[in-house]
Amino acid sequence: MTLDEIEKLIDGGETSRVEYKSEQEKNVDFAKQITAFANGIGGYLLIGVEDDGTISGVKSPVKLEERIYNICSDSTRPVVTPEAWKYEIERKYILCFYVSPGFSKSYAILQRGRERYYTRRGTRTQEASRDELLRLFQTSGQMHYEATPAVKGRHKDLDSGRINGFFKYNQINTIDISGWSRERTERFLKNKEILVEYREDICPTVAGSLLFGKRPSYLLGYAGMTITKFVTSARDYNYADFRVDLPLMNLIDEQGNKLDSGLIDDALEKTRSILVEKSAVYLDGAKRVVDYPYPEESLREAIVNAVAHRDYTISGMDIRVDIYPDRLEIESP
Repeated sequence: MTLDEIEKLIDGGETSRVEYKSEQEKNVDFAKQITAFANGIGGYLLIGVEDDGTISGVKSPVKLEERIYNICSDSTRPVVTPEAWKYEIERKYILCFYVSPGFSKSYAILQRGRERYYTRRGTRTQEASRDELLRLFQTSGQMHYEATPAVKGRHKDLDSGRINGFFKYNQINTIDISGWSRERTERFLKNKEILVEYREDICPTVAGSLLFGKRPSYLLGYAGMTITKFVTSARDYNYADFRVDLPLMNLIDEQGNKLDSGLIDDALEKTRSILVEKSAVYLDGAKRVVDYPYPEESLREAIVNAVAHRDYTISGMDIRVDIYPDRLEIESP
């Protein structure tokens, strides 16, 4: 990195990828910043620059560089090894450490015998929240979130009819489990990662709760979909909304007919019932045809994608389908 590039970083102020530090900072503060960059998209740690961009400099660049690498070796897990450069600005030395986005997330610091995780939020470095930790571990492949337990639930909180129909009437490998004993069924569902053992109990997994939970939002707290009709083109308080809290899987009978909708089909039906107000309706012979303002195939695909790609580690938020007079917006956490 050239001197001109470093000066631009200083002139631009602190950002989500640039942090200034005095060499008087505590070792733990350096460790927090380095692991936060590694847990995120990387960044530059400039030592010898004050928060307001003033160049305070460092007394001994060699000793400070050695100190930073010792901090990384002793206090970061896995060990982070940043790149380092020395520059002279205003007759004072500063050090720049570049921390690349980590390939072995999640990175922690060792503090009082505990591992603590930090992330970068704008220009601030803060301890990772529960949701951020879940995403970090999921990104690293250390944890498959869909197989973790929904600890509020038990086997009875899953819809056995939807489970039986899914395995009996799917087109790949049909299995009729409806006559099995409870013990055999639980063993089978644990193998399929629909149930999991947790502290001597049998709980649904996150995936099991989403697919088959009688009330997924009770088990997970965030698995529903809210469809909102706005009267005007602005998001204001003049609206009516409907909340859908259903498992993803439909309830199927022995002939393969749908007895009850799952989340996606029910959300589509409620969305269509709102859109029909501004749709062209006509008869094609004896058949009633509704010409919706949006292609049904595109609408289904958009809702399916919102369900498939939402981040289920984010709690307290539903998928939103917002219908305005002039547009339709789908927001997936």
